[in-house]
Amino acid sequence: MTELENLMKKILIVAALAAFSPSCAFAEEAKVSKAVESIKTWFTHWGQALKRSAVESRYRKVRTTSVAAVRGAGQGDEDPSLPYWKGTWSEKLEKERIAERKELEGAVELALAGDLDGAWAKLDAFEKSHPKSSLLADIQEARAQLAAMKKELAPAAPEEAKPAETPPAEAAPAEAAKPEPVPEAPKEAAPAAAE
Repeated sequence: MTELENLMKKILIVAALAAFSPSCAFAEEAKVSKAVESIKTWFTHWGQALKRSAVESRYRKVRTTSVAAVRGAGQGDEDPSLPYWKGTWSEKLEKERIAERKELEGAVELALAGDLDGAWAKLDAFEKSHPKSSLLADIQEARAQLAAMKKELAPAAPEEAKPAETPPAEAAPAEAAKPEPVPEAPKEAAPAAAE
C-alpha cells in the first residue's frame, strides 16, 4: 500500500505543478501586455493632443482681422496700389506649431504601429530640425515611454551558454613537438681480456 500511496502523491504533485506552470506564464504575459497597453494609450492621447481641434480651428477663423496701411517709400518696388494682408507674429508661430505637430504625429503613428526604432528616429530628426520647439519636453517624455515599451517587449535574454573548455591551441602543438626520451643503452661489462 505504501508504494501505491507514494505513486499517488507523485502523480498529484506533478499534476499540481503542470496546472500551475501555465498560469504563471499567462500571468507574466498579462502583466507585460498591460504595461504595453498603458504606453500605447499614452501615445494615443498624445497623438490626439497634437491634432488640431475643431474648436481651435473655429476660434482662429473668428479672430481673423484685416489691416490697412499706407505704404511708404521703403516698401520696395512692389505695386503700392495692390491690397495685401499683413500677417502677425502669432500667426507665423501658429503655422510653425501646426507643422511641428504634423511631424510629431508621424512619430506617434509609428509608435502605435509597433515600429519603435522608426519612432525614435523621427523624434531625433524632429529635435535636430526644431531645437527651440516648445514640444521638446513632450519629446523627452515620449522617449522615456518608448524606452519603457522596448524594455517590456524585449524577450527575456537567454543565459549565454558557456563554451566547452578546451585546452589552449598553443599548448597542444608544443606537447606534440617534444621529442620522446631515448632509452639509454645498457652498459656492457668491460672485457675481461684487458686485465
